[in-house]
Amino acid sequence: MAEFRRARRLLPVSLWGRLVLSVLVLTTVAMAMFGVAGSVLLRQSLTAEVDERLARMMAPSVSREESPPDMGHAEPPALPSDLRELRFASDGTLLWRVGQTEEDPSGPDVSGLTAEELREADGSVFELPDTEGGADWRVRVGAAPDGTVAMLAQSLAGVDTTLALLRWVQLGAGTVVLVALASGTVAIVRVQLRPLARMQRAADAIAGGDFEARVPEDRRHGSASETARLGAALNTMLGRLSEALREREATAERMRRFVADASHELRTPLASIRGFAELFRLGRERGRVSADPVVDDWMRRVESEAERMGTLVDGLLLLARHDEQPEVAAEDVDLAELVREGVAAARAREGGTRERVASETVPGVRVVGDRSRLRQVLDNLIGNAQVHTPPGTPVRVWVEVLEDPDRWTPSEEAVRVGALPSRVGRVVAVCVRDEGPGIRAQDRARLFDRFFRADEGRSRHTGGAGLGLAISAAVVSAHGGVLEVVSGPGQGTLFRVLLPLG
Repeated sequence: MAEFRRARRLLPVSLWGRLVLSVLVLTTVAMAMFGVAGSVLLRQSLTAEVDERLARMMAPSVSREESPPDMGHAEPPALPSDLRELRFASDGTLLWRVGQTEEDPSGPDVSGLTAEELREADGSVFELPDTEGGADWRVRVGAAPDGTVAMLAQSLAGVDTTLALLRWVQLGAGTVVLVALASGTVAIVRVQLRPLARMQRAADAIAGGDFEARVPEDRRHGSASETARLGAALNTMLGRLSEALREREATAERMRRFVADASHELRTPLASIRGFAELFRLGRERGRVSADPVVDDWMRRVESEAERMGTLVDGLLLLARHDEQPEVAAEDVDLAELVREGVAAARAREGGTRERVASETVPGVRVVGDRSRLRQVLDNLIGNAQVHTPPGTPVRVWVEVLEDPDRWTPSEEAVRVGALPSRVGRVVAVCVRDEGPGIRAQDRARLFDRFFRADEGRSRHTGGAGLGLAISAAVVSAHGGVLEVVSGPGQGTLFRVLLPLG
């Protein structure tokens, strides 16, 4: 299995490479099959000719009376021949053989044949190995009237030579054909796949943000080709997609303007409501308004809700400004001092206790950014830890400089927004960690969405509007940083603000 996977990795990745390889493999298999079939048929044809020749020669050889050659008188030396004639006695003893010379002592190996096997082989044709290890012999056996057995044999060396020559011819011709076919296939496939390459370039341009990119028309093949129809369909789809994206952007822009305008217009009546509520409270304190516990409670609630609504409107305005033009001030910010101030403010909100919120600072860590906005992010993160954990749950805040890129690369379990600039050297992390119950996975995925509250009841009770983390994410992104959260049920929650140090 491992070898198979390695072999698959060696296959070409591109479409044209796989097509060329497929054509060559199929052609090679077809040529090999034709070559094997041709060799088998040629051998059968040549062997049939040998059998026919042996059959014509067998009848005269069997019918004539034979005797051992007379070695007493001189005869001319025998010429080399690929034929052998052998005569066996009725008991299987070899009487004599003809055609074998000192220069060519080869012949069929009959040492393994018995008299009974010779008699049973009368009229049959079969092959025997060579006594010298050469090519096999095609033999035919016939019984003579005098009880002897004649055997005619012809060497298959000529057949083997012809077949070997055929194989070399097939190999050479096949190599030439494959080289020519590979060159032609590469050229044809590249030409035919040019429309797909143009589609790929158009898709890359669209992925890069150019929604007006289109696939060029294939004018050479007209509209009847598959690639032309695919390009036309893709252009139609891209046109509709571009139109839908423009409509979505226009709708989002109108929504942003509406939110910004509505938030701006709401500030005046909210300020009036808060002002009248404060005037009532001051008049009540100075005795100008008659005491009424019910009215006091109502006015206190009006003032509280007006403050909550004012916070919500301010948050919407801030998000609208960041959506339209995310600009931040460029100040020299001491993060250690920022953390000390944020922790002190958090302790003040809880009555000055020092047991719950603790800090660890690294002096001298400074970044360029908007100090008030970064303080707002830190206050949001610490405030979330205080609100969404049981009373007394430890909250730890610290700053660390990350020199190793692997340490500040966001983990796979983290939910993050924003992106660090490319080729950033060092990164500073402002971390806020609590030992609370943690955040559920389905809540983590939407944690930075606007108006999302993981703990609906607690958020409403404490006056949260679900904009704190969305505002923090927008501010951190405007600074070229990353805001991430790592949490799980029973594991506590860790927020990290990653900012580039250059």
